Amino acid sequence: MPVVYAVAFAFGAALVLALAVLAVLAVLLVLGLTAVAAVVGAAATAAFTVVFVVAAICRAWVAVLRDDEHGHLMAAPPDPLPPGRDPGYVSYVFGPAWRDYALATTRGAAQACDRTVRRGRQTSRSVLDILGGIWRFPDGFEAWTGVVGKIVFGGAVFGGLLGLAAGGLVAAAFLGITTATFALLLAAVIGPMLLLTAALRVVELAGLRLRGITVECPSCHRRVGVPVYECPSCQDLHRTLVPGPLGVLVRTCRCREELPTLLVRGRSRLRSHCSHDDCRGVLPLGGLTVPTRHVPLVAGKVAGKTVHVMAAIADLRAHSNGTGPEFGDEHTRTTFEQVEKQLEDVAAVPSTLPTAPLRAATFFHGTGSARRLVYLYDAAGERYQTSDDVAGLRFLGATAGVLFVIDPLAFDPVRTRMEESDVVLPMHSTELPDGVVGRFTAGLREHGGRSSADRIPVPVAVVLTKCDVLVDGGPVRHPYDDLGEGDDCRAARSAAVERWLETTAGEGGLVRQLHTDYERIGYFAVSALDVFGTTDRTSTRTGRAVGNDAPSAPLRWLLGTEGT
Repeated sequence: MPVVYAVAFAFGAALVLALAVLAVLAVLLVLGLTAVAAVVGAAATAAFTVVFVVAAICRAWVAVLRDDEHGHLMAAPPDPLPPGRDPGYVSYVFGPAWRDYALATTRGAAQACDRTVRRGRQTSRSVLDILGGIWRFPDGFEAWTGVVGKIVFGGAVFGGLLGLAAGGLVAAAFLGITTATFALLLAAVIGPMLLLTAALRVVELAGLRLRGITVECPSCHRRVGVPVYECPSCQDLHRTLVPGPLGVLVRTCRCREELPTLLVRGRSRLRSHCSHDDCRGVLPLGGLTVPTRHVPLVAGKVAGKTVHVMAAIADLRAHSNGTGPEFGDEHTRTTFEQVEKQLEDVAAVPSTLPTAPLRAATFFHGTGSARRLVYLYDAAGERYQTSDDVAGLRFLGATAGVLFVIDPLAFDPVRTRMEESDVVLPMHSTELPDGVVGRFTAGLREHGGRSSADRIPVPVAVVLTKCDVLVDGGPVRHPYDDLGEGDDCRAARSAAVERWLETTAGEGGLVRQLHTDYERIGYFAVSALDVFGTTDRTSTRTGRAVGNDAPSAPLRWLLGTEGT
């Protein structure tokens, strides 16, 4: 019996030991499977998390770039436009680029979160949903297999959660580095663009200042800093068509027309308007490309200044073989074409009405570096009759030369001798020039801030008009009657007209007044009848040929294109 007990005990012990070993092996197997499942789950989840985040960011960028409406950019001009806002699209680097960047970043983060921890609007399951499904998978098993499954799959879930956390950290780091790098690159591109924009504006403004280029409104006679430009397609007005938030080199109007922002790129070819809200007059086409010269015509009523200025322009065109001068605006062109047909009969040229708006005639004169935009102000003679009227002339502050137009028949000695000799006289002024000259000079000093003791550094051309009457007949000699052979230079002719005013017209006081007030004076004798070609006429007194100055000679002298 002892043997039987011994065998039984040994068998029992072996069985227990075997069961113990099997139990240990089972536990180790479960733990091993759990560990392996945890490692595999962590690695897979971390990899899926990073991949999902990268895919979400890429998808966000694609969504931004394929946004057909681009509403998130807020680049289109609002409708209606707020006060001071131009009807142009905002340049991409001045805001929309950062909005694209911010939208892609936030949208990518949101989609990454949807793919990893919540379903959100995504149709596919998130990583967290997958881990939850793994945890619930052993619920369908029976008895001990369900417990083992929970242990094994629990390891996978635990590892997946660790992997999700690790993957989230790696993805967050990747997202942070990526967005920070892109922000730096974006700033590296936008920063120089901002500097370029500022530099272009400074260079253009400095160039205009150094060349002395300004533009004034021919209608209200005030200086215009930045003209208001008109879109050639939709006629919308752009107040500040310069490099800025709406475009560096070009601006896109809301009609999608591209407008240059720099003069060198063609901005000067756009139709422009005065920037003052109470005016909006049309500016000369091509303004701000060359320096300007403002020349008022000063005379009493019926002195012939309107005829003279139109004859001068016609003569300039003749001197340039019919190709110039180039008119600065359509108003000047239309007015000249209407009057040009009437110049053959100067009596038919209408006088400037005092009630008519005073708009300067503008044209370009000269070539190359000597090219100038000329403003001619033909104010009615009534505007020079009182000091208050003269002081109200805004263009006096920009005056660069003066044309004093003098009717010789306004002088009593000249007119009386003509009438005593029964010479038929044309319409003439009855206002003595010295009063007009005095009031204009006082106004010029006031606008220029000059004292009465200083001479005005503005050249003055004294134009004696209607000199055809002095050549063709009558007892009054022509200023050039006494010029000898070889005395036909500009200085000799100027001195001859000056002597004529002092002696024949008895206006020595006027001559002295002019030389007291102005530094540089030139005298001319002209006739509007010479507009179609200056020809010598035979004087009825001396029998010698006498030729007037060309109608454009005083203006060319003021502009520096005729000898002194």
